[in-house]
Order: sequence, then C-alpha cells, then structure tokens
Amino acid sequence: MLLPNLFVIGAMKCGTSSLHHYLDQHPQVSMSSNKEPNVFLAPDWRQEVSRYAEMLDPDAAVRGESSTNYTKFPKFPDAPARIAGLVPDAKLIYVAGDPIQRTLAHYAQTVSDETESRSLDEAVSDFEDPENTYVWNGRYATQAERFLAHFPASSLLVLDQADLRSDRVGTMREVFRFLGVDDAFSSPEFESMLNTRRERRRVGSLGTRVRESRAAGVYRRIPARVRRPMTQTAHRVLSRPVERPALDDDLRARLVELYEPEIERLAELSGRRIRWAR
Repeated sequence: MLLPNLFVIGAMKCGTSSLHHYLDQHPQVSMSSNKEPNVFLAPDWRQEVSRYAEMLDPDAAVRGESSTNYTKFPKFPDAPARIAGLVPDAKLIYVAGDPIQRTLAHYAQTVSDETESRSLDEAVSDFEDPENTYVWNGRYATQAERFLAHFPASSLLVLDQADLRSDRVGTMREVFRFLGVDDAFSSPEFESMLNTRRERRRVGSLGTRVRESRAAGVYRRIPARVRRPMTQTAHRVLSRPVERPALDDDLRARLVELYEPEIERLAELSGRRIRWAR
C-alpha cells in the first residue's frame, strides 16, 4: 500500500499551500496532487487510504500531503491516532503564524466563501465552542500535543510562518535536513508565495443570480477563451471587497490571554517561539 511518510498538519492560513508547493519542487520529494486529501478524517478512512496511489510518486524518498484539517481539534479529533496507527514513523511539519492575524484571515476567507454571515464578534466570541475553528485553529500547542501523544518529539518540526516569508531558502534548508534529503536544493519557485493577502470579494444578490444562470448553461455557447475574461470581469463588477475586520480592544485582549500560553507552551514543546503582535 502506498502511503505518505510526511504530513504537513497545519495550521490553516499559515503558509501551508506555499510550503506544499516548495516541497514538491525537490526531486526526492513527492507531494500529493490534491494538497488536502483529508484521508484520515472520514469514518471509513481505511478505505480512503487507497486514494494515495493516485496522488503520490511511489519512487520518491519522501511522500507527503498537507491537510490542515488534521489540526482542527476538537472538530476532527481522531486524525493523530489514525495517522500514527498506520504510519508510526511519519514526519510532521506544523507551520504556525501570528494567531490573531490567522484568526482574522480565516474569518475573512469564510465570509468571502459565503459560508459565514455572522459578525466577527458573534463568530469568534465563544472560545469553547467546538465548532469555533477560528479560535481552536490558533491554539497551536493544544493541536501539537494531540500529535505528540502518538509521535515522538523528534518527528515534529514547527516552523514560524514569518521565517517562511522572510528567509525562504534558509527555512527550506531546515525542512530538507529534517526530511533527510539534499538540503542544498533550491528552486526559482521559492520566490513565489501562494494564497497571500490577495483581495477577497463577496458576490452580491445580483452576482448570485448571474452565477446561477451560468450554472444553468447561459454561457455555454460562448467560446472558453472569451468566457473566462468575461467571468472574471463580471465577478469584479458584481462583487464587493471583503476586508479583514478590525478587532475591538476587548476581543483582542481576550484573544491575547487565550493565545499567549499556547505560544509559550509550543516553544517549550518544539524549541520554536512564534513571533506575533499582541
């Protein structure tokens, strides 16, 4: 059975898409064609494992995937034990960034995706709600400890998202050394960052009706080379920007109080102190 031996386990909105892309440039590394296959989340996950055969190169020394849902406890509590049970010698990479900025980026994405209609305060304020992944995803030590209950500390590499941005070559050398592959490798692709703070937009009611018309086949007779720029232009005309909301002082103070011990504990666990603006 073809299995990964590397899991980039998170955190969401902390540069995992870029890291997945950089890793895949290395000739000794094969990253899954579907960045987030989420194989170990489903109740029938053992049947899902066979999907790796379609996503990974069997001849690669390192075979990896990057499902950030694996560090969304308590929403998805079982992934660490399932991974350890099947791939006990796996390497784990956890990218963490400023937890407050991560929370805001996560919220802005769900608003843009039209899966969130609540205000920031309404969505975030209940810190203990198991569905509040905006906050739980930033509890980095809590998430890491779930994996360290099943893996030795030497299996886990924690990266600071700020380092991935400011010292990409040096950070990737550290990653390659951790994986036991040629750490002198570099690529022009290291110059790119994926899923950066591009402008997010939300479609209004008119845009929704236009999109539904597209789904019904209104545009089918238009050649694709013409349809694509038309669609892009229509999206900008029929949508509005989604800005990251400003935190009020009370909510910021509560988040700092929540996240500060998580950052400290993560440093104790991993030797990596995440830089963040309190």
